[in-house]
Amino acid sequence: EAQDKETWSVRDVCWQDVFIQTMACKINNQIELVYAYLETLSDDQRMPFLEAIDQVKDGKQLELFVHGPPGCGKTHFANAIRRRLSMLGIGSRFIAASGVAAILGNGQTLHHLVNMPINMKGSMGPEWKKVVRTRVGKGGANTVILLDEISLVSPKMLAALNERLRKVYDSDKNFGGLHIIVLGDFYQLKVVSELPLYSGSVNQSSSRVVTLSSILEARDNEIAGVELFAGLRRLNLTTQHRSEDEEHRRIIYNMRSSDVRFPLRDVVHKIRELTADDTQHLEWKRAQYV
Repeated sequence: EAQDKETWSVRDVCWQDVFIQTMACKINNQIELVYAYLETLSDDQRMPFLEAIDQVKDGKQLELFVHGPPGCGKTHFANAIRRRLSMLGIGSRFIAASGVAAILGNGQTLHHLVNMPINMKGSMGPEWKKVVRTRVGKGGANTVILLDEISLVSPKMLAALNERLRKVYDSDKNFGGLHIIVLGDFYQLKVVSELPLYSGSVNQSSSRVVTLSSILEARDNEIAGVELFAGLRRLNLTTQHRSEDEEHRRIIYNMRSSDVRFPLRDVVHKIRELTADDTQHLEWKRAQYV
């Protein structure tokens, strides 16, 4: 007999919790797998989600880099982890290098979180520490930092974030011991007038000849930033969620490739003009107009 979800409770337990526990019992008490399905995670997202949650539950620091093309579900995957950890009492903060990216994620800039000026210098005294603790939140070191658009973050900026979090929290752990999930696509925009993280990582891991001058010119904070990035566990997402149209998918992937001379003019000509009637349709209700 169906029961009213609004009034159904078992010893003051929410009906959703009862449902989840019931489903978990049917699959060998794998409660996190139930949450993974409830989050509608794809095959390439599900196992990394389970591993990430188990890692945090075991008291280990999460350091993850989620990479993939537009529409592969990077933000959805990270937010699924974020929501599940929130249920376990672990807070989160969404940050990005640019203000636009931070606003789109309902977050703040990297500089604002750690109270850092544009030149990435400045004092780090007691008052500064109070500000950072307030902005990180009550969870302190038991907080997840989601850093979006990593392609716009330079090694120096990543090193500066690490240095400041270490000053406030655990000085012996990367990012002060806070969990960190880095999101982005290195085939998109790169950082302006700085060494991109991927270039630094390739240089570090390749067997190319290193000259004495390059060693002398290297800056400690750049090297530290590259090493921090290289230490993140990398997850490549490939399932396309945003587009069901094969031609649209082809356009997305071709625009990411530097090897493809993509006729942008042909693409633009296929985009028809948006009319007043279009704006009345539900699917355009939240569209951004330029």
